[in-house]
Amino acid sequence: MKTADLRGSLIVLSLLLILQSAIICIPEREKIDTGDYSLAVQQHVFSGYGNIFCLSKQNDFYIIQNDCDTISAAYEYTEINKNDFSEPFIYGDYMYYKTYAGTQSDTAEYIARIDLTDKNSEVKLMTNGDADIISFTVFHNKLYYLVNEISGGEQKYNLYRRNMLTGAEKLLISGLNGYGDFLVKDGMVLAGNIAYDEEEDKSTELFRNDSDRHFISLGLWRNSFYCERYSKENGRHELYSFYLGDDSDGLEFICELPDSMCAYRMFEDKIFFMADTGGSVLDYMYCDITNGEIINTAGKGGRENGYICRDLRIADYDCAVFNDMFYACYPDGTFTRVSLSDTEYPESVLTTVSRQRPSGGFGNFDEWIDYSTYIKQENDSKTNAQNDVNIISDGKYFRVFGGTLSETYEIYNAKGETVLSETTGRPLSVSMTDEDIVDIEIGYGTGISVHKYYNGKTDAFSEEFLYVIANSNDMIAYINTPRENTFENRTVAVRNIFDKGLYYREFKPDFSALDTPVVSAKFSEDRTALEITYLSGDEQNEVTETFDLR
Repeated sequence: MKTADLRGSLIVLSLLLILQSAIICIPEREKIDTGDYSLAVQQHVFSGYGNIFCLSKQNDFYIIQNDCDTISAAYEYTEINKNDFSEPFIYGDYMYYKTYAGTQSDTAEYIARIDLTDKNSEVKLMTNGDADIISFTVFHNKLYYLVNEISGGEQKYNLYRRNMLTGAEKLLISGLNGYGDFLVKDGMVLAGNIAYDEEEDKSTELFRNDSDRHFISLGLWRNSFYCERYSKENGRHELYSFYLGDDSDGLEFICELPDSMCAYRMFEDKIFFMADTGGSVLDYMYCDITNGEIINTAGKGGRENGYICRDLRIADYDCAVFNDMFYACYPDGTFTRVSLSDTEYPESVLTTVSRQRPSGGFGNFDEWIDYSTYIKQENDSKTNAQNDVNIISDGKYFRVFGGTLSETYEIYNAKGETVLSETTGRPLSVSMTDEDIVDIEIGYGTGISVHKYYNGKTDAFSEEFLYVIANSNDMIAYINTPRENTFENRTVAVRNIFDKGLYYREFKPDFSALDTPVVSAKFSEDRTALEITYLSGDEQNEVTETFDLR
């Protein structure tokens, strides 16, 4: 398979963060010719080309060369603004990435590139500046990118092509469904169920797309186009293929994919993803597209121990396969990996360690360490940190310790045993919503927070919730944002915090197209009604509405 020109080895993946990038040079694996194509994936954190593998990390930018196990040396590309860099994409000798071109007041987004063979390479802007670039890819000497544009009051997702030799730009497809994943193959662009012929300048539907079903482009294998379909009607994720030859039988169903999967990426004849199989950790899994079989790399029982990320924002997970290693990135910025062939190889975590330099003195180095060592280091760090902190707040089932750059909270059960302890550098608020329920709120900027609840009486944790607008006792109301057409299909969900089966209803206010349209919300004293005030319509008029919960 080839990604980028997919000669190499990898799939390009995503994460909504300002990133630091590390390139890992690993001996080139055997190439399998599946046809020349290039894949665009929105908000990716991994990229590769030939024998170069790139991963992106929060807060800084580095190009790092290493062997297969230990990142050993680093140097910076001096012309890149490390705080204005995201979604690296390697193609040939160049790295392309998204940037705001260093101007704080400039809301236009650009695609830029540097020459990887020159660490002092100048940054070259490849586009003229667009308000919102969703995704991009490069194929031969052409740059393809999807832009979210508003024209005449109408929001559209338009796909452009720019010739990087002549600078000529052309609008190829207007009005895509908003998914950023698309691929380019030999004069053809495939985006969901739309095929665009570059020579004939014509778009056609490969297959019928029912209105509630949305197709995500995954990749190509033996001249078949693979896509994932999500049906809002039944909440199913399904894998389909479409043969691109003249004798195509149309869209063919392969299998149903786990509904808990995240970060699914196609590599050669497999689709890799992380999924919750009922344990406390996510499993590294894949689907064999030749027979539809779902394989857990840890065996049928799954993993008993492994890295646990409390952040459940599925859109911010990512994964990749390179040189027989399965890499994962979690929403908290943590990178892990396992071996696909060596079951004895432990899960490893990429972390920064302090050790002595060969030339003397100590320095910080990025290294892969096994998970058990990582946990020991984390626990030792927390213990040392808590010796120097003060209790800044507490309640019936919790305590919060304040540090210089972070805060640690501990949750206790009715017996006084610690059931959860975490340290975070993000804005933290822990409080009791009633006599037995703890509300753990962690801020992620721009008014967005993640809430998790603990019932000390029943010793139960809830799942995590985004966009919470109100809670009362064991009831919660939040803005439910779907994966597709996020502004158009949002609802207000009201449910029992700990058991959706006890109570769940959805309501659909006419929200304005804003990230946080709700001004205020509250339950009635008997929790039979929810009153919300929100901004409505294009004019953003303030509206108050009461929903009957009986």
